[in-house]
Amino acid sequence: FTRAFVMLLAAAAISVPSQAQQSWDPTGNGLLSGNYNFRETIWLADGVGIGNLSRLVTLTGVINFNGKGAYTISASVADTAASGTSNQNYSGTYTISASGYGFLAAPYITNGTIFGTVANGVFIGSATETGINELFVAAQASSATNANFSGTYTMSYFNFSTGAFSSSASSTAQITSNGTGTINNVAVRSYIGTSGSAINTTETGVKNSFTGGVGTMSFPTSGNPALKGNMDLLLSPDGNLIFGGTHAGFDFYVGVKNAADSPAFKGLYYQAGLDQANSSATSTTVSFGEMDTFYGSFQANPASASIPDGAVVQHQRYFDALSLTGAATTYTATNFYPGNVNSYTDSQTHTEYAFSPNAQYRIGFGQGPYLGLSVAMQVPTFSGSGVYLNPTGVLNGASYAPFTTDIAPGELLVLFGTGLAPGLTTAPSGAAFPQILGNVKVLFNNIPAALYYVSPTQIAVIVPYGITSSIAQIQVVNNNVTSNAVTAFVSATAPGIFSQNNQGVGNGSVLHNADGSLVTATNPAVPGEYIQVYLTGLGSVFPSIADGSPGGTQQLNTVPDGSVVAAFNDGLVNTPIHGTILFAGLAPGYPGLYQASVQVPGGLASGPAFLDIATGDGYTSQVLISLASGASDVPAARSQRTSASPPTHRKPLRGPR
Repeated sequence: FTRAFVMLLAAAAISVPSQAQQSWDPTGNGLLSGNYNFRETIWLADGVGIGNLSRLVTLTGVINFNGKGAYTISASVADTAASGTSNQNYSGTYTISASGYGFLAAPYITNGTIFGTVANGVFIGSATETGINELFVAAQASSATNANFSGTYTMSYFNFSTGAFSSSASSTAQITSNGTGTINNVAVRSYIGTSGSAINTTETGVKNSFTGGVGTMSFPTSGNPALKGNMDLLLSPDGNLIFGGTHAGFDFYVGVKNAADSPAFKGLYYQAGLDQANSSATSTTVSFGEMDTFYGSFQANPASASIPDGAVVQHQRYFDALSLTGAATTYTATNFYPGNVNSYTDSQTHTEYAFSPNAQYRIGFGQGPYLGLSVAMQVPTFSGSGVYLNPTGVLNGASYAPFTTDIAPGELLVLFGTGLAPGLTTAPSGAAFPQILGNVKVLFNNIPAALYYVSPTQIAVIVPYGITSSIAQIQVVNNNVTSNAVTAFVSATAPGIFSQNNQGVGNGSVLHNADGSLVTATNPAVPGEYIQVYLTGLGSVFPSIADGSPGGTQQLNTVPDGSVVAAFNDGLVNTPIHGTILFAGLAPGYPGLYQASVQVPGGLASGPAFLDIATGDGYTSQVLISLASGASDVPAARSQRTSASPPTHRKPLRGPR
């Protein structure tokens, strides 16, 4: 294990009172203040597993935030459980952290919560914890007129007005407005239900108008199978993002003003959206639909020597209303993009993306039968004085999954900020990690944590096993000076696999069990052999162990049997193939490091495959593993894929099992 430890942990250094129930950081409440135009659409499943929806709700109107955690709403409500539409008023509360990440009490469905993020006068989010699928977008109200809606826009649209997956519709359209209310011809590409075939149409005579800062787009009803009738037209303050849907319908669209050049796509983004996909054994035949709404964030990393293409490391917290597990899942994944572009298609996820000027916004459109839409916006830059912990600077120490990802007991985290320590100090090798290092300590709900290294801008720390609250308040104490508090949600697990380039992408840090050598393209894993996967975030172990102590060598510290699943996805099958796990727990003899001993399954093509780890409440699909085919295990027709490009993958539709 020496090589693994040096490679996984040492390289990273280069690049208590009892706890009370914690509250979410409210210091960002002022980021939501004043009147916002909003649209909220809710899709409720029938609950019998046949892929239909039993109730649909849309709210559109004005929400007023008082900047202190309370809101009022005046909205038009369409609900299939009632007849027609009605004007209704609501009130509720919200809590936003310094990062812009937080939640609103759902205004219409009781006991619901809308999780999301705010930046530059726009809030995007979804409901993920209460058994419903929901998408919510709001933008600061303005006195917009036709002149503010001018130029060419790309639009992504999703329609569930019938309540049946078999007749759902998704479209992408190019809209050019002359700024005086005339749009005229609109090229539309649509997918209907479970079909993967595109339907191309052109809408003529399209117009728009504005009243009181709220617009309407009017589409003729002939010819187009998806875009029809009058649609609300809501604008972001800068006019680069549009969103809405039919006023009394149960659809949703987002759009961006097209970038004139190829903007630099990089940095941290908030995101929200929805996906519909099939659940059948092939990618072309759909037995019934599944749908999830999600929120989260992602980091876009431009191409480098270690990453030939740009890479997106993303987090989604999602809920499928038809989920067999009945619970939301934290999902992290890697996707790749071709560099600075104003639009591109991700062949891994069957999603088309378009950018606004300066890549401030990105929207996504799912190609059939993987219907869906998404919207993302850049995260502002945060800074502070003294001992300052960046509110977006809490990352999984193995996968570098971004800050909206839940944290878990025993997980290795990397914290970013300024003034965090006097200098670089690393824990002594061969011993338990200390709770004070370089006169620095880190507190989780006032519990001191074990430290691997500290530096002025970065700290590696292990989440205490004693965390019992669903929210953790994280603070750094440098020479008795305490930083600002950053809050994070806590889950039982938050899996992340170390990568060979220490960036959470590319080949995973995986060893051949037989000789301890690294699995690479020239030294691939073969069917039937055992490999050692190094990771973090598998949660509590048995027997329990003190924070920062090395894993036992005589008595292993394991996670519960069956709580971890390893899956291999070569992109040629719809469902990843599971590998047998011999052991999962703390790496014997090393603190802060988990290990899974996995047998490589047969039935996979040679070349790169995604190596996924699933737990009861988390799923990571970020790193690759190089595989060699066994002639007796892999059909000849499927053993020919030798391309070094990543395989196709999408998130697990029904959660880890």
